[in-house]
Amino acid sequence: MFRKFILASACLAVLFLGAATDTGATPLNATERGTYRDNGLFGTAGSGTSVGNYITGGLANGAEFRSFFNFDLSGVTGTVTEAVLTLSLNRTVALSPDPSESIAFFDVTESLPDLIDGSGGRAAFDDLGSGRRYGFGTLSTDLTSGVLSVALNALALLDLNAAIGGDFALGGALTSLSGETELLFGFSNLGQQQPTQLNLTTVAQAPNPVAIPEPGSFTLISLGLFALAMGRWKFRIGQRTACNGQS
Repeated sequence: MFRKFILASACLAVLFLGAATDTGATPLNATERGTYRDNGLFGTAGSGTSVGNYITGGLANGAEFRSFFNFDLSGVTGTVTEAVLTLSLNRTVALSPDPSESIAFFDVTESLPDLIDGSGGRAAFDDLGSGRRYGFGTLSTDLTSGVLSVALNALALLDLNAAIGGDFALGGALTSLSGETELLFGFSNLGQQQPTQLNLTTVAQAPNPVAIPEPGSFTLISLGLFALAMGRWKFRIGQRTACNGQS
């Protein structure tokens, strides 16, 4: 019985090792980025291209800009387990009376071709600052260079994995507007910064069609087999003792 237990445990170990995964990092540059104003007008300076201006925020007169970013996931394989959006800063990155501003990122549900070619209108502007929130970041307004990195949340990972093979877009809106002129990413079209990037960590499942337990499950199964083996051994010892007592 103990030999059978050892063999069963060994088989489980082989199956578990067969499910080993490979991890990899995939940096993607934005294929398009840009801005929409609250009146539905399409952005500024190159919006809809990979180097478009993505100024984000509001003016004292009440006008507001919201940004968008699109990434091509056609070359991504496996399952995305982590995603970090990185926005590089230019020398004139912010105009605000406050020491910092907060920006949130949302899903995009409006037509992507319309968003990119500038025909999205007011509906596109509204979409860029509403819906499923993917993450947020806070930027010091006295910075003149550097990067803003935002780790995207579980909702974003869910939509990223659903979008593999196609496009993944997200919108950006300031959540700290107070009626003053508060702008982030000014002159972001000048090309003196690194491209907007989405850095993905992916996991590729090893080719194994058998459902494999996690390490914790493997331990529990092994303990269960051991308990069954011990129970059966004690049962046999009890039977032998009973038989010897009757003879």
